[in-house]
Amino acid sequence: MDVKLEEILKKQPLYSGKAKSIYEIDDDTVLIEFRDDITAGNGAKHDVKEGKGYLNALISSKLFEILEENGVATHYIKYIEPRYMVAKKVEIIPIEVIVRNIAAGSLCRRYPFEEGKELPFPVVQFDYKNDEYGDPMLNDDIAIALGLATKEELEEIKGIALKVNEVLKKFFDEKGIILVDFKIEVGKTKDGKIVVMAGDGINDSLALAKSNIAIAMGSGADIAIGISDIVLIDDSPKNLYLAYKISKRSFLSVKENLSLSVIYNIIAIPLAVGGFVNPLVAALSMSLSSLIVVGNSFRIYTFFKNK
Repeated sequence: MDVKLEEILKKQPLYSGKAKSIYEIDDDTVLIEFRDDITAGNGAKHDVKEGKGYLNALISSKLFEILEENGVATHYIKYIEPRYMVAKKVEIIPIEVIVRNIAAGSLCRRYPFEEGKELPFPVVQFDYKNDEYGDPMLNDDIAIALGLATKEELEEIKGIALKVNEVLKKFFDEKGIILVDFKIEVGKTKDGKIVVMAGDGINDSLALAKSNIAIAMGSGADIAIGISDIVLIDDSPKNLYLAYKISKRSFLSVKENLSLSVIYNIIAIPLAVGGFVNPLVAALSMSLSSLIVVGNSFRIYTFFKNK
C-alpha cells in the first residue's frame, strides 16, 4: 500500500488522544501517528520526550507482527518509519482489557494479594474506558447493561486476551524479561471481527521487572509503582540526581564517622587501660566524640539546604 504521509498529515485527525493521533487514509484504513507526548495522572501532567513516539511505534509494530504470526488477529497492516503505523479502521469497544500474571499495584491495594507473588492463573480484568468516570472496573453484567459488548463478545475478548498473554509471555521469557501484566484494547472491523488494536497499554513494567534498580514516577502506572524500588513522589527526574548525591554524601559521612570512632578508640582505650586518663576526662571525651559524629552528620543538611 502506497501511503503519502505529507498529504495525509495535512488532514484533520479523526482522533487525537494523549499520545497518538489517527488520520484517515481511505474508508478501510487509517494512519496512526505515535507522538512524543508523555502524560501522567490520566493526562493531568504532560511533557514531550524526543524519540518516544519512534520507540512506541517500533515496539508496537514488532509486537503486532509477533501476535499475527501466532494467529492473533490485530488491526495492524504495516510500520512506516519513523513513528507511523498503517492499520485497519475499526469501531472501538470502550473496554480496557488487563491481564495480570503477578500480583502488583492496584490489585494488591484493593485485594489481599501478596505483592510480587505469581498468580495461580492469568487474571483477566475489564475496565470501562472512560476518563470522565476514571476508568472503573467492570464485571460482565455491567458491561452488557451499558451496551459495551454482548456476553458472547466478552467471552471472545477474554479468549483473545489470554492468547495474547500466552504468546507474549513466551516471547519475553525467551528474552529474560518478566511479563508482569499488560493492557490491550480491542475493536471491531467492518465485517464484525474483534481484533487487538494499538491502545495505551502499559509497557514500562516489562523493563522495570528486569531492572536491577527500578524507578517510577509517583503518578505513574500502578504496575510500574508496584514493581519499582524507588518512587519519585513529585515526578521530577531532577530529584533522582539529587537523591543520588544525598545518598553518596550520606555514605561518605558514615565512613567518616566510623573512621573517627576507630581512631578515638585506638588512642583512648590503651590510655584508659594504662591509667593515664582521669575517669571524668574519659566521660567528657566520650560525649565529645558523640557530638563530633552528630556534627559531622549534620553537614549533610547544610550541604543540601540550598538544593
